[in-house]
Formats: sequence, structure tokens, C-alpha cells
Amino acid sequence: MREAIDFEREPGLKKFCGIVTDVLNSNLQAITNAPLNINILETVHCTPDDLINGYMNGVIIAASEVKTELEIGLLFNMKDITILADMMMMGEGESRNDLDDELKDAVVEIGNQFFGGLSVPVETQMGKKLQFKTDDASKLQNTNSFQSDKYIAVDMQGELKGATLQCRLYIDEGFSSLIETQSEKPASAPDFFGQSPEPARQTAVISPNLEMLMDIEIPISVRMGSAQLFLKDILGLGPGNIVELDQNADESIELVVNDKVIAKGEVVIIDGYFGFRIKEIISKAERIKRLKD
Repeated sequence: MREAIDFEREPGLKKFCGIVTDVLNSNLQAITNAPLNINILETVHCTPDDLINGYMNGVIIAASEVKTELEIGLLFNMKDITILADMMMMGEGESRNDLDDELKDAVVEIGNQFFGGLSVPVETQMGKKLQFKTDDASKLQNTNSFQSDKYIAVDMQGELKGATLQCRLYIDEGFSSLIETQSEKPASAPDFFGQSPEPARQTAVISPNLEMLMDIEIPISVRMGSAQLFLKDILGLGPGNIVELDQNADESIELVVNDKVIAKGEVVIIDGYFGFRIKEIISKAERIKRLKD
């Protein structure tokens, strides 16, 4: 049974769906080198039987929220997802009638990029610390892939190679309780006793000579790891090759000025552009010292 969702009554779901379309557009545009202009057509409460309607013999990218293990995933028609998977492998975008092992790996990677890319904007825009992981990708032939009785289905549509692209996001109905609850932090208590609610910040002593340089623009960069390769390996690099870095995927990204690390954090996506959110930063005095060294 399908029941239309009123976004005005579920503002958390409305915001989450907006994040979904932004991240999906960004990720698929990176694969196709063209905007797909994906938009939401309809959002409904439904059963597993309703979910598979229109996507039988297509592909399901099954995922879950790590802490709660609630289900989330994407459904694609076979034609559309194999075109995307072929482009992912640097092909011309050839459609296939089925998934082989190579295409399946590419589909899983599409899922990894999408679901992995949801966590940061969900936290920054909604204040929700949720982490998603791709569990599997397979041909959709029945409802056995679904464990719950009721889901939220978000039907989306875009354009792929001059034709209509359709896909469906599904999430367990229990997911609503995660995104509709208030996450605002309580305001700090008034300071009746002359005590600051925050620890005193360390103040750097800036010399007059350094003060003259404060308006100079300095390029900064974000470093997510490094690697050492033989020259012959570098000359052999080509599209599709992967260079493994020495940094674990769970470690913080570094903000670097003049080859000196001044902060650590994570990459975020803002209006389709990459950004850097600071989680840890060295003191102002130490920053000045490092830039002078």
C-alpha cells in the first residue's frame, strides 16, 4: 500500500532527501562528466512489494546505517546502472543486460561513493552523526533483499546520455526517528559567577614585523596522504589506475600551509564544491612559529 508523504509534516525527511539528490548529482556527474539534474518525483510510505514495482530484474545497491543497522539502498534499471558502471570503468557508457563480476564491482563502488558521501553533509546540515556503508549489489528478482515490512521510497529522475534516468532510494521507516528528532545543543548557562563557560583561549604574541604581513594572501592545500613510486611506475600511469596512499581512510585529512600541518579535519561538499571542515587545530602561537620556521 502506497501512502504519499507530506514533507511539511516530516521536515527532517525533506532535508535528508535534499542532501540525497545533491550528493547523487555530484557523484554521478563526476562519473559521467555531465550534469544529470536529478530531482525528486515522489516520496511515499510503501511495502517491499511496492518497492520492487518497476525495478524487477534491475539492480539493488543495498546499504545500511552502521550503528542502527537500518536498511537504506538504491534501485536502478539494469540499462541505466550498467551505463554508469561502464563509465565508472572509463568506458563509453555501454549498456548491458546483466551484471558480470567486473560491472558488479563498479556498481558497488558507485554505492560506496554515494553512501560514503552522505555522512558529512547529514552531520553538517542536520546535526546527525550517521554513517552508511554499502553491503552488496545484485540483480533484483524478488523481495528477499528487504528485511522490514514498511519503507520510505523516494523516486528520482534525471537525464543520462540524452535519455531519462530513473532510480529509487529506499529507507527503513524506522529511519524517520533518527532524522526527525531535535538535535539542537542547549544554550550555555548564564555566567552568574564571573566564570567563563569556555576555557580561556591561548593568545599569541605577534611581533610588529609580523603584523605587517597579516594581509598577505597565502595558498593553503589539503593533504589526504602520500605515496612513493618508481619513475617507471609514474610514467606508466593512465586513466583508471589507482595509486594507494599511506593514510588510512579513517584518519583525518590535513590542512597544510608551506608544507606545515596547521589543522586536521574532513572533506565536505558545499553547493557542489569541496570544502574542509576543521576538527582539530594547533594553537595560534604554534601556527605562527611553524610558518616562521
